[in-house]
Amino acid sequence: MFNDSIDERVSAANRFMHRDLGISLMFPPAWIVKNLPTQVVAINPQSNASLQFALGTKPSGTATEYARRMLGNEAAVEALEIEKRPAAIGSSSNALLGVIYHDSKVFLVRRKAATPQVMAAQRETMKAASAASMC
Repeated sequence: MFNDSIDERVSAANRFMHRDLGISLMFPPAWIVKNLPTQVVAINPQSNASLQFALGTKPSGTATEYARRMLGNEAAVEALEIEKRPAAIGSSSNALLGVIYHDSKVFLVRRKAATPQVMAAQRETMKAASAASMC
């Protein structure tokens, strides 16, 4: 799913593009972005926050149960349906997670930080990068 083909690449401007999925993601300029066979991972310059987009084999249980296993029992998790696909979103003090089940696959969007304070600071960095990409 994620590789350096013409359809799926990270540009020099830290923009990930996937033609088949119809998505384009802009990461802050100083972040290190790695496009791996099953995931795209972006890490901030201090290495204390990351953003991950991954595709894997669908685990057992519901999307909500999987999100809770990933985030811990104290996390806030909400069941969703996205384009008629089972999904869930969840958060803990230093992580956000989105899970979408499709056939035998799971698509994850995960943001993690070393502390809640780093999470809040990186939220602003990501907003700034998003605003810049819309210009």
